[in-house]
Amino acid sequence: MNDWIDKAAEEYQQQKQDREFRESTISLATYWHALLTQLENDIAAINANPAWQEQVTPPVVIEDNPVGGYVIYKRTDPGVTIYFANGGDTIKLDTIIGQTYAPDRKPQRDTLRVVNQGRYVILKYRDQDLIVPQQASQHILSPILKAILDSVEA
Repeated sequence: MNDWIDKAAEEYQQQKQDREFRESTISLATYWHALLTQLENDIAAINANPAWQEQVTPPVVIEDNPVGGYVIYKRTDPGVTIYFANGGDTIKLDTIIGQTYAPDRKPQRDTLRVVNQGRYVILKYRDQDLIVPQQASQHILSPILKAILDSVEA
């Protein structure tokens, strides 16, 4: 008897699902660009900070990795190399502290899972939710800041 109401409710639900799908697709498409932009800005801020100027000369850089993804270098001692790549539903991180060409150096490997929460993308690392782009950039760059701070204590 109320078929027209049920039909209107079904159309409403379908429109809501379509809108949520569009929003989720847009957020997934833009998170990587937002993360790269945040990383570049944070690296520039690290390089410009006068407190640790001698620890970042030469400056920390982010470059395209010829085998895919990106690499971030801190070349002053202790050196830090961070390789990271977008794997679709994950971001793979390989971090090496010290000289990258030393044969005994094994990278610390981490995986950040990409999780779509409606209109937002977060990265999951173990039991942490990292908000993109700020907290994700902080997580990725934390080995560089740790190396800078540890070198002051040494």
